[in-house]
Amino acid sequence: MIIPKCEYSNGFYYEFDEYISYNPKDNKRIYYRKCLSESLQKLENNENKILQATYSAKEIKSKNSKFIDLDNMLFYNIPKKPFNNLCQKGLRFEFQHQDISEHHYRYELVDKEESFPRYWNRDCLMICWNIDWNDVYCQLHKDGNIQDNTMRIKTTSGAHIFWYALKSNPKSVNVRHYLNKADETSQFGLQIELSIPMKQSVNLATLEKAIIDGTISAFHRCIPNICGTQEMSSRMGISKELFGKYLDNEDISILRKTELIEKKYGYQWNPDDHKCVFGEIILNNNITNGNCKFSGKLYTVKPKQS
Repeated sequence: MIIPKCEYSNGFYYEFDEYISYNPKDNKRIYYRKCLSESLQKLENNENKILQATYSAKEIKSKNSKFIDLDNMLFYNIPKKPFNNLCQKGLRFEFQHQDISEHHYRYELVDKEESFPRYWNRDCLMICWNIDWNDVYCQLHKDGNIQDNTMRIKTTSGAHIFWYALKSNPKSVNVRHYLNKADETSQFGLQIELSIPMKQSVNLATLEKAIIDGTISAFHRCIPNICGTQEMSSRMGISKELFGKYLDNEDISILRKTELIEKKYGYQWNPDDHKCVFGEIILNNNITNGNCKFSGKLYTVKPKQS
């Protein structure tokens, strides 16, 4: 029986000998996943708290040395239901490097004003943005596309809407620094704020992966290929010519050049989200004029000295 290393009123901590993969098949990881899910369900949130998740290990890699996305490790790989009432105002995730063989998972409810991140210093501000979603709709019409509904922010939205919002509105994005070849292994951190109308609701625990993946993908220049461009542009509801143009555009491409990759269910972006060692998404239900706001910052980081 796995017992939390520490359990307290606003959080808990587990120490496992394996990381929790998505849809695990072995009984041990299934059990670990169940432990986390049950402990998350015991947490009681109020409107002033956000959920902060920390993964501590030697590195963010699997046994076969594949990189793993931190937000997947802490949110996507865990059943969604327990998170629903814990992320109504926002969520945070962070990697803590420790010279250990175990995998430590910590979840706690914290004040939004509490200092974050705990284990990293923000180094260089690479890029910041502040997008009015009305500008996204305007650009859609300018691009000759009237499928506005595909770009509306909702719980089931895909990564493409955040990618499109950034790629199609470079004037709302302020590039401060481009990574050079020597910096391409640099780790980074993300701060994101999403403001939606007061009468609208989204499930941030479900939407966070789309926000993170779409945002980081937008900061890569991506080499177009015929099959991938055709499939992904059709999925998004924009022309393949326009999709290819945004893919190959350098305006906001502060990260390295990548390629579309083909997976079991089709083509997708290949962002360096495994290099994201901390992230914060704040959700505000405070818009009265009907237009969503999407803003944020990306920093290179350095570990804090212990």
